[in-house]
Amino acid sequence: MFFVTVFLLSGLGSSWGLPQNFEGKSRPDFQYPSDSVITHSYDVLHYDIDFSIESQFDSIEGNTTITSRAEQNIDSIDIHFGMNMFVDSILVNGDGASYLRIADTIYVNAPTTIFMGDTFTVQTFYAGKPSAGFFHGHGGFFTLSQVEEAAKKWFPCYEWCWDKADDGVTMHVEVPDSIYAVCNGLLTSIDTLSGDRLRFNWDHNHPIAAYLIAVSAYDYTMLVRLHNGYNIVYYALPGYVTQAQAMLDTLEIILSVYDTLIDTYPFADEKMGNYQISLPSGAYWCMEHQTCVLYSPWGFTNTNVHSHETGHMWWGDEVTCISYAQMFLNEGTTSYYESFPLLEIYGIQGFLNNIISQRESGLNYDDNYHYPIINSPDPFGTNVYDKGAWFHHMLRHLMGDTLYFPAMREYYQTYRGKNASVSELMSVMENFYGDSLGWFFHQWLEETDYPLLQAGWKHIGGDLYIFVFQVQTSGPSVFRIPIEFGIWEDDSMTVAGPYWMADSSNLEVVLTVKKPDSVTIDPLVKLYHRIYGIIPSNGVLLVDDDGTGNSQAQYLTAFNDLNISVLNWNVSQEGLPSDTLLYVTKAVFWVTGTRDNPLTSDRREKIRFALENGIPVAIFSPKTPSQLQGTAFLSDTLGFTYSGGTTSDTLFQGVTGDPIGKGWRWFNIPTHNSATLSPVAGSGTGCIHWNTGNFGVVRSDNFQSVFSSIDLQYIYNMQGYSTKMLLIANILNYFGIATPVAVEEIAETPVRISTTAIDVRYLPGTGIFLHAASPVRTDLSVYDITGREVMSWNFEGELEVRWTGLSNDGAVLPFGRYFAVLKEGGVQKQIIFLQ
Repeated sequence: MFFVTVFLLSGLGSSWGLPQNFEGKSRPDFQYPSDSVITHSYDVLHYDIDFSIESQFDSIEGNTTITSRAEQNIDSIDIHFGMNMFVDSILVNGDGASYLRIADTIYVNAPTTIFMGDTFTVQTFYAGKPSAGFFHGHGGFFTLSQVEEAAKKWFPCYEWCWDKADDGVTMHVEVPDSIYAVCNGLLTSIDTLSGDRLRFNWDHNHPIAAYLIAVSAYDYTMLVRLHNGYNIVYYALPGYVTQAQAMLDTLEIILSVYDTLIDTYPFADEKMGNYQISLPSGAYWCMEHQTCVLYSPWGFTNTNVHSHETGHMWWGDEVTCISYAQMFLNEGTTSYYESFPLLEIYGIQGFLNNIISQRESGLNYDDNYHYPIINSPDPFGTNVYDKGAWFHHMLRHLMGDTLYFPAMREYYQTYRGKNASVSELMSVMENFYGDSLGWFFHQWLEETDYPLLQAGWKHIGGDLYIFVFQVQTSGPSVFRIPIEFGIWEDDSMTVAGPYWMADSSNLEVVLTVKKPDSVTIDPLVKLYHRIYGIIPSNGVLLVDDDGTGNSQAQYLTAFNDLNISVLNWNVSQEGLPSDTLLYVTKAVFWVTGTRDNPLTSDRREKIRFALENGIPVAIFSPKTPSQLQGTAFLSDTLGFTYSGGTTSDTLFQGVTGDPIGKGWRWFNIPTHNSATLSPVAGSGTGCIHWNTGNFGVVRSDNFQSVFSSIDLQYIYNMQGYSTKMLLIANILNYFGIATPVAVEEIAETPVRISTTAIDVRYLPGTGIFLHAASPVRTDLSVYDITGREVMSWNFEGELEVRWTGLSNDGAVLPFGRYFAVLKEGGVQKQIIFLQ
């Protein structure tokens, strides 16, 4: 079933608590045994529901007879019925019986003992306005049995889905003659009654769970088509006949796919019924009532919904889950199978679009709730549907089509007309697969979350090295999964794999191929996962070892402005990066902020490993010099000694001719409590110094490393000084990583246009850099000579942007004269012309 709600009856806005799935079934707390044989004192055989409704369509009066077989000697019979419904009397085998009501359960005292094996009837006479599952308005009414919460609200039954009525249901519905009543099964007769009333008599002769019993009555137009030897019937509301005809066109395709893929429609001797409802409430509902699917206006022309609800006739109606806690057997299975008719209607892209959308929806749910698919606090959650669909998608690819589809057909044939459990599904699949699938079922149905993958690749001497890491922090620490890689050259792709990750969170693959343009994971869309990051061959690893994220954000901004691919690794969340991760990166930026004692021995070993393997490392760590003063790590590996602290200097001057300093200047906030450094002769070279002559940035002569004792967050972009981004660009270029900022071409004293409010720098071949700072919300806009706004930014605090001559909509603007206007709080503060 599908169910999207766009309102809350309680009027509490959009605060949902647990997320509603898109069908609206309830979430009972009752937990059930795992197999499909559940002991109860009796087995329901048949329901006979007889009721009438008046013209206001809000209350019913009638009686229901439950025919059952005793599974043991019985003196008390428990049935479910809504507490607010008035019960006039109850008969057992035609004799009056006393009873006790507790909440929504009635305990009926049998006049005489009912012996095991005996067939008996309980007939309940009642009247009232149902509190749930029964809706009226717009000239008619309908029922919507939302699993455990609704069927018992409008007729007496034994609610639990594991006890199907083996012989079906008979319904007698008396209504005004202005409407037509649709129920499960076949219409056997219509009786004309006095007072302009009609009595519709329906019979459904297949096993059915109580929540799949339904009735709807409106001024319907009936459309009938013969398909594959059985009738498709559509009951259309006034004005929707054309939509109904279009729906029948797609429904024939959908049914043909299921008839072939699973088996002929299970209720072919009766009908494949569909009916429209009119909603007074605004909620959008669809529901797979057996042989009569309910569609709200949202679903009248929605092919995905038609495919889903029709698929339920096989998965959910004919084969029904043993418990609501295992609703995945209904919903997850149907959610996967709904994609196959879409494949027929829209082609492979229609299939892929649906399952990719399901994966994203399931992953988002996992990120928020971390619930398993079965035995979940939310057994009707989105993951039951969408991650459940992906369970089948992955199982199919594990087994192969030649085993998966025959196994699913066997599962269907074995349990048709019955209930089934997850363990029984697994048993059937294992018989075909020839090996245990317990690990697969446990991993995807009972565990939570998903594999979060990080990957890197590097091409060296004709070999392609690919590394994959599982970095998830919830769910299993290691998912047992197959990984496939897409090796891309131009628009051509070669698939490599699958390679299994089973006992380790790391996977290393070496392939002898020429250097690819790119490498992707899961190119054929087979795995439920999320990519944390793929490090390209020129990528930078940013190790956030600050613990606060304050300084790390400064570096990400600089990398993004430079258009450099960067993978951010948060040590406090993910631990230290692995050696293999370091190995596939082009360069490492290790950032500690102002944390005390930042470079512990294990961190120093990681940095040393990178340097000894030819991986450049830039370290930004104000507290490292004082922590490690006198150690060989400072003097030999990083090439400097600690000269003392500094709290007052603001000028940060680059050494003329140095590849990093370049003779430029940076402005430093004096409260940084940084360190002063002295390069060790033969081991280090000074790059940028304070006005005291002591250095703040040095580079090693032994390794390709750069150390900065000032964190990027304490460099302030202001008039007459270089930017943070340019410092990072210098270091990247020194490491051999080209940046869009051609720092080699920038003059030692760049051309500037400066004012008190906007700082503008022209950089040849790279655009115009604009800097401004304001304590209030400020607009900075660029206009052409006609006064037309072509680009704009909003900020509060500090703004530093690179304008490359594009408009707001991404169009390339012609050469010419433009001007920038700064407005604070809507008041114009400054105009500056841009050449």
